[in-house]
Order: sequence, then C-alpha cells, then structure tokens
Amino acid sequence: MNSLEKNSDLIFKELINRYFTEEEASHIRHLTEVSSINKSPHLKINSEDKRQIEVEFPRENKLVSKIDQTILYAKEKLKRKKFLKFLLSIGKFSFDESEVDLSLEIFERLIHECRGNPEDAEFQAEASLMIADIYKKKTKWVISLKYLGESREIFQKLKNDKGLAKCSNITGTIYGEIGDIRKAKSCFEESLDLANRLEDNELLGTVEINLGIISGIFADYQKSRDYFNKALKYFEKRGEKKRIAEIYNNLGLMDFNAGNLGISLDEYNTSIKICLEINYFQLLGISLLGKAITYLKLGNLQLVAALSDKAMTVCNKSGDRLSVADIYKVKGIIEREYSRYKESEFLLKTSLMINRELGNKLNEAETSIELGRLFILLNEKKKSTEMFRNALAYYKSQGSDEKVSEILELL
Repeated sequence: MNSLEKNSDLIFKELINRYFTEEEASHIRHLTEVSSINKSPHLKINSEDKRQIEVEFPRENKLVSKIDQTILYAKEKLKRKKFLKFLLSIGKFSFDESEVDLSLEIFERLIHECRGNPEDAEFQAEASLMIADIYKKKTKWVISLKYLGESREIFQKLKNDKGLAKCSNITGTIYGEIGDIRKAKSCFEESLDLANRLEDNELLGTVEINLGIISGIFADYQKSRDYFNKALKYFEKRGEKKRIAEIYNNLGLMDFNAGNLGISLDEYNTSIKICLEINYFQLLGISLLGKAITYLKLGNLQLVAALSDKAMTVCNKSGDRLSVADIYKVKGIIEREYSRYKESEFLLKTSLMINRELGNKLNEAETSIELGRLFILLNEKKKSTEMFRNALAYYKSQGSDEKVSEILELL
C-alpha cells in the first residue's frame, strides 16, 4: 500500500471512529476488509479457469465498496439525525478522495432522505450546496447555480447567515471561473461581510483566499498577499493541510504574475508536496500546471513538457476540464517555441474550443492572445488581429488596464 492509500485509509478510520462506538467501528473494518475468496495454495484448477482468475484488470477501487457497506451499516445502527450527519461527512470525504460520482450519489440520497421533513431542512440545504460545488467542478454552471438557488432558498427560510455566506462564496467562484470577475468580487464581498458579522474565522479564511485571487487578477499584489497571509495564519493554526495547499498554490500564481519566479516555484513545490501527502488530486494537477507555466517563463521547455504531461494525467482523473484546457494551451506554446506551428495551432485551438464550450471568458481571452502571437509568426495578420481584438473586448469589460495595454502593443 502506498502513502496516498495509507492516508485515505487513516482519514476513513477517523471518520468511522467519530460516528460509531469502538465495537461498531471494529465490526465495520471487519466487514469492509475481509476477502470473500480463500486463496488456498492447494486449489486445483484447470488452465482456462486459471487464466480467467489471474487476468489483470485496472486496479480495483476498494474505497467505493467500502463506503457502500458502511452506509448500509450506518442506516441500521445510527439514529436519524446522526445518520444524516454521517451521510454529509462521508459525502464530503468521497469528494475529497476524487470519487466525485460517488459523492454526488450520497448527497442526492441525503436530499431524498430529507424531503418532506421540515426538521431536516438544514441537511437538505447543505447537501444541495455540496452538489452545487460538485457541478461547479464539473463545469456544469447552470446546474450548479440551480442547486445553489435551492440551497439559498432554504437557508433564507431558516435565517441561516452562515449558509447564505457559503452560497455567495460558491456563486462567486462560479463567476470567477467563467471570467466575470466583477460579479465574482461582489459575491465574495457579500460573503465576507456575513462572515465578519458571524465572526466565523473558518469561513472568513475561505473567502479571503478567493478575494486574494481576485486582487491578484487586478494586479493588486500587496492586497492579494495580505489576504492570503491572513488566511494562511488561520489555517496553519488549525492544521488544515488542504486549505494550506490551496493558499500556497494561489501564492505561486500571484508571485508568477508579479514576476517573482523563484518564489513562485517554491510556493508551487510546497503545494505539490502537501497535495501528495494528503492525496489531494483536485489541486495537485493545478499546482503541477502552475509549476509548468513558471518553467515555461524560465525557458526550460523539457521540464515544462514533463510537468504538463503529469498535470494532464491528474486533471483527467479529477475531471478538471478547465485545467485540461489550460494544459493544451501550454502544450501549444511549447510547440510554437519549437517552431512546430501546425501542432501549435491545433493544440491552441483545442484549448480555445474547450474554454468556449465551458463558457470561460478569461481563459478564452488568454488563449486568444497566444493564438494571435502564433498567427503573427505565420504572417496571418487578419487572423492575429481578430484574436487580439476578441481578447481586448474581454479585458476592457473587466477593467484590466494592464492587459489592455499589453494587447494594444501587440496590435
């Protein structure tokens, strides 16, 4: 068993211990770990049977069956409220382990369990909020906003300001990912106001991370760093490694944009190290990609290629289509640097296509600039001008003066 599997098993064990007695937890471990096959060395089998038994399949995912069995046991043993809390926790655990479809099933089951029971409305709202986050990760923005609306409606009826703050925060991340930075900023500020009134430091730290990202996009690097450092101080005190990794990843991007490439590499390395330690695949691919882009700026194309290949593997596993689009862009830039212009055009257009499909205006604009640079090298003035003007319209709409000046120079 590798270190990532050990970490996953440890978290699962801690989760079980939180909800069950020592005897029940021991029984669950026995149920989920026992093998149904007695592999006797004296077993007599013919060659055909042997071939079928020993055929190699992709590595079995034992976590899914383990969780299925544990949910059934929990349904029989736990009182209703505790069972609903358990479903919420095991759903979040599955999501963190990149078992996105399994977590979706669990949260849908939780909603089904709660429907028609007004006393369970808060669990239903939390489950809807988590489903919204899942569909956001799947880049299904319309479905995500639908579940956010359902969650917000319940939280408003319950007068639950913390729930409303979480809804505003996730809504902000959706607007951020489709490139509407102004709306994203407005949502985060609304969430920050509620978090401050509630004096909820965990929520405050989460929103500060997002405001740090927004400040970085507007090139206000000192304000961005201040937000990240405030959040980092809180999450380090709590020992929340997932959040710490996210902050270092975002610091890496901010310092890259600020031109501090050496510091950026150190920050990405810290994020990658933590991600590997805690099995955080959803962020691992993003941090590997960030490191690849930093090396691209430093001109180390071979390392860029190796890191982007690894990032592609991880992002495909976690279903991160936005990052996959970015990886195609990086690969297109590499091919352009090697003067392989046909390959570069194909990869950059693939990135552009995915970003347009996902409705990500920011990434579409960034890729358009790279295609514009390529068309200049190909002496295709009309195409390069079209690409630059597309990007220019977006950056003007967002008030990004630095990017507007950069594109006007290219034009």
